[in-house]
Amino acid sequence: MAAKISETMWTELIIQCFPNPVATSVLFIIIILVCTFGDNIIITISNMDQVENKHFICALLDSCTHAVVGGLIWTIVSVGSEMFTKCKICLQCIWCSLLAASVDIDHFLVARTLDLKEATQIVGRPPFHNTSLILLFILFFVMIIICKRIKSIFSYILILMLVSSVISHHLRDACHRGLWLSPFGHTPLFPAVLYKSLIVILALILRMCYFLVFRLNKVINL
Repeated sequence: MAAKISETMWTELIIQCFPNPVATSVLFIIIILVCTFGDNIIITISNMDQVENKHFICALLDSCTHAVVGGLIWTIVSVGSEMFTKCKICLQCIWCSLLAASVDIDHFLVARTLDLKEATQIVGRPPFHNTSLILLFILFFVMIIICKRIKSIFSYILILMLVSSVISHHLRDACHRGLWLSPFGHTPLFPAVLYKSLIVILALILRMCYFLVFRLNKVINL
């Protein structure tokens, strides 16, 4: 009996989290297509010797792909939200896009130069690409939630946006260099199918977390 109740609760949660599965599925397909197109065009241009400034072009395309994926993930997470107006949701999507693209700024910080070629040829990987730090941040965030130290709903949303943007960036990079799990080193390179699947799973998990924050907000305001 308890198992049936638990199954019913999970079913209701999933239905409430994804009231429009068709639109959500379309967004997932768009994310996969964006990742595929971005990866393929970057590889194609990087192998073309006749293209001038190809380092700049590839870096720009890579950042744009990160940005679009970050924005699309937050679109999936926040679509249909009653917590914010459509205008605020659009601003959140733009903010996630900027966050996802800005992770690569650590290349310039470590290289101590704005020269793109030098920034992309630094030894090792810069600190914002350390996935272990992000996992520790998530663990710390979970502990704070358990201890009920955060009162502001906006703080929850901001943390979800940060996790969404940075993790999606790391997963895309894992296709080329693996994940950096300090101090254990790097994972093997992720196949394209794996990293795209993980990005989809990330969006699903964040959507459920977002919905739970929404439920918490309603309880607080009762």
